[in-house]
Amino acid sequence: MAKMYILIALLSQLLFTLVQGQQSPCPQYFRYIIKPGTDETIGQIEIQSPPKVSELHLKVSLKLTAELPTKNYGQLKLAQSTEDSAQAVLQGRSLLYHIYFPLRQPLPTLTSIWFNGKKYCTGSDTTGGVMTTITTITLERTLYLPNMPSPNSEPNESHRNSTPKPERQQSIPRKATVTFPQDNGNILLNMLPNQPGQVSQYNNNNVFLRKPTSAQAVSQYDFNKNIFLKPSLNKIPHNNNNVFLNQSSKLQPNQSPKPQSNQFPAKPVPQHNNNNNNNNNNNNNNNNNNECGISSRSANTNLLIANGQETLPGEWPWLVALFIVTNRYEFQCAGTILTNKHVLTAGHCLKTNFESNETILPNVLTVALGRFNLFGFREVGTINREVASYTIHPDYTHKTTGDSDLAILNLRKPVEYNHFIKPICLWSGSSDLHDIVSRRGYVVGWGKDEFGHRYTDHPRMAIMPIVSLETCHWSYPGFVKLTSNRTFCAGMQDSGPCNGDSGSALVLFDNTTNRYLLRGVVSRTVFNHERVCDLTKYTVFVDVAKYLVWIQQQISTT
Repeated sequence: MAKMYILIALLSQLLFTLVQGQQSPCPQYFRYIIKPGTDETIGQIEIQSPPKVSELHLKVSLKLTAELPTKNYGQLKLAQSTEDSAQAVLQGRSLLYHIYFPLRQPLPTLTSIWFNGKKYCTGSDTTGGVMTTITTITLERTLYLPNMPSPNSEPNESHRNSTPKPERQQSIPRKATVTFPQDNGNILLNMLPNQPGQVSQYNNNNVFLRKPTSAQAVSQYDFNKNIFLKPSLNKIPHNNNNVFLNQSSKLQPNQSPKPQSNQFPAKPVPQHNNNNNNNNNNNNNNNNNNECGISSRSANTNLLIANGQETLPGEWPWLVALFIVTNRYEFQCAGTILTNKHVLTAGHCLKTNFESNETILPNVLTVALGRFNLFGFREVGTINREVASYTIHPDYTHKTTGDSDLAILNLRKPVEYNHFIKPICLWSGSSDLHDIVSRRGYVVGWGKDEFGHRYTDHPRMAIMPIVSLETCHWSYPGFVKLTSNRTFCAGMQDSGPCNGDSGSALVLFDNTTNRYLLRGVVSRTVFNHERVCDLTKYTVFVDVAKYLVWIQQQISTT
């Protein structure tokens, strides 16, 4: 019997053994292994005795002698759960990571490992032969430990992003082949919550959902062929909200190209000051003008990658998560802090389904303020508040248009502002849409990744330039029904929120006051015939500037 146990142990070890023929430049930190139960080769990184600090940031660079056929650059994941990994650090044990490669063959080679700003390993930097295509991949991940001191030396700016950054070096240019798949029509999407999902399905991958670039044939739009996606009528919905996607480019006749990402610089850096905000709409109702619209991060630590950016705790302190609480917590929508007891979200987030006008009872709703890790209910800085009541705008018809798709939640108990919880500034000045056309807005939410996982662990930010209603309507006929004179469209080619981020704010940065101002709320987007968000089309936002009187009435009387 003892021999049998030894044999089983040896077989288990062989499943996780070194891959023959693959050499590691620093085997004490990195090695190739076979994933247990499969024939897949993955990479394993071991950081021995990591420091007990609040942020543990790993950056890995790889080189692949091939061109990737898709936008899948691989994944860098903790080998254990976040909780077990944190426990290992606190107990002085090694921290393990797994790298899932984009291709099974050829395998990439390691070029460098950085951990909290220190170089642990340097590998071969060979660029290959004359005809060789080299794809450089950088994968990053940050583990946050609550109640721990800050690192002695912050990682430099390039260590903040968890999205892979591919770079191709080719000695001879190659011509891309463009295919034209037949388009079978588009599906309008009313961004109502989808079916309930188990929290256990949550995966903490944090890579934007992406698709290979391709051009598509343009088909004649037919309103009768478009359907609205909606949940079953007999279930409380669970939202697939907060999906950041990247997908193929597509232009229609008479359509102006959407702005490219390289037309815009990185996110502005708000400077902390004690000047009062010139936003008269925020003068009352416990909305402290010295707090509103100011990020708790004074450094620009986000670099523009893949048309989206990873965020940091406290960077967008007005962002909240709305949950339906029955026998479990189910993420419903995002929202925005208006005062210490009022939260703004989309009206459709409080409907049980699209067909009826039934609403969700307020006593099953909970708002998580200061939340960074979506399901980090014990996260430092987060506060959960029950919803006492809510008000949906009386003009909202829960039908096609995004007009008046707003709701204000009243918290049962007020909250105190802190580093992670602050209100947004309401819009001030002109409400004319033409005054903000071409300005870039920022939308933040917990996004779906390209592997189909429902959420990412941390919120992401997308930059979305605002366009005129005329441009929006010309770009796609369906927007005529989706929009009104109290909505606007925004988006950037190949990125944006989809089927989600419902209820999230679009904010603009005011260079005069160094604050962010609330201008829009995510309401509607468009699906293609594959029921995948078509991000070559704009997203429809409720124009909050057109509803300031109603918002002030609500926060002053409830």
